[in-house]
Amino acid sequence: MSLCNDAMSDIINQDRDWKWNRNELGSTVQPLVTASNKQDYLFAGATAFCLGSASTGAAIDLASSNAITVTGGVVTVNTLEPHRFTVGTTVYMFGNKNSAYNSVFTDTGSATSYSNGWAITAVTSKSFSFTATARSD
Repeated sequence: MSLCNDAMSDIINQDRDWKWNRNELGSTVQPLVTASNKQDYLFAGATAFCLGSASTGAAIDLASSNAITVTGGVVTVNTLEPHRFTVGTTVYMFGNKNSAYNSVFTDTGSATSYSNGWAITAVTSKSFSFTATARSD
């Protein structure tokens, strides 16, 4: 196992700019958020995720016309499969066609972070909701 960990560290280390490992996350590169105890991932071009001790993620159902809806000041986001989001956690999103629903990724060279998340107010097995906020690009 330690041999595998050493090989993985060599492959993804920042000092190794392999051609297949040199894209920087940003506005044109979509991250793939993974979750523990999950083998296969569906990817629809947009991702919702929570950070910290309750880290989890889900693919947003962009193929449907009601992937993200706003009704009465509440935003509802539909996911492709069941998720593990809980009420009160902050969700971040990336890759949405409407940029008002994308969080901001920052890379200072020594640290990375996301900002502009939303506090989840309600969940179902394949959706979550939060209070709509006005944001401009």
